Amino acid sequence: MKLRNLRRRHWLAIGLLTGLLLGGVRVAIGPAYLDSPARTLSQPLFERGLTAPPGAAFHLGDMVVHPPDPNGVYWITGTYRETSGRDEVSTGEFKFRAATPYQPRMAVDVPDPQTFTIIQYLDQLAPRIPQARISYRNAWYERPRLAMTAWTAGATFLIGVLWPLMLRRWAGPVPIPEPAAMVVATPSSPAPTAPAANPAAGDELLDLVLNLETSVQPAIESFGTENIAAGPPAPVRTLSAAPLEGSVAASRQEDERDYRGEYYPTLVHAKPPPAASRPS
Repeated sequence: MKLRNLRRRHWLAIGLLTGLLLGGVRVAIGPAYLDSPARTLSQPLFERGLTAPPGAAFHLGDMVVHPPDPNGVYWITGTYRETSGRDEVSTGEFKFRAATPYQPRMAVDVPDPQTFTIIQYLDQLAPRIPQARISYRNAWYERPRLAMTAWTAGATFLIGVLWPLMLRRWAGPVPIPEPAAMVVATPSSPAPTAPAANPAAGDELLDLVLNLETSVQPAIESFGTENIAAGPPAPVRTLSAAPLEGSVAASRQEDERDYRGEYYPTLVHAKPPPAASRPS
């Protein structure tokens, strides 16, 4: 199946599942600073570098306060800058473990010693020692629920929304498939079967043909003999153009007929011609 044939809902489902998988793996692995090879500071060294100005021999910066673990322990990471007696400067990363309740070495206002945290301590020191330039960043996004939500939302947006738009722009619009022709199933009629051959019927037909041939043969022979005995045909009589005497006599008798009558002529039989007068 081609990638551009996938619908938007398919990409959203893929992004959601990918985000859940990555978020679950990230939460299961745990914070990265626990296995970091950064320098672990003690509380006296941490508070010394925290309250020292930037030009001091030991100073902390770029501090990040991570969410507490189930035991209420905060971890603080950042960078340090250390200058030795020979003006050799070394820098690196550090991490510091601050339990709850936190017991500071410097005098600050502690409203409740049982719930005092390192975050409250940093917030109180910053306005009191401005030359130390105390600042930190809270890594709230590292909480397990927020981390799971962030990974899921990010993967869903990237894979389910942004990636289909880029893929459609590169590959062009998705072709619309033509509707498939509907095939209507019709009940199949049984195929006609050829009648079984009957040897007795074939023999009867052959006997009928032989009897017919035997009965017709004498008539055919006698017809040929009569035509031969009749001889040549009679000659054609030649017609003459001379008038016929009988027809002339009939026409004369019609002319001698007499018709009488005032309104409807009636045929009067012709009288015989008068006899010639004899001499006295």
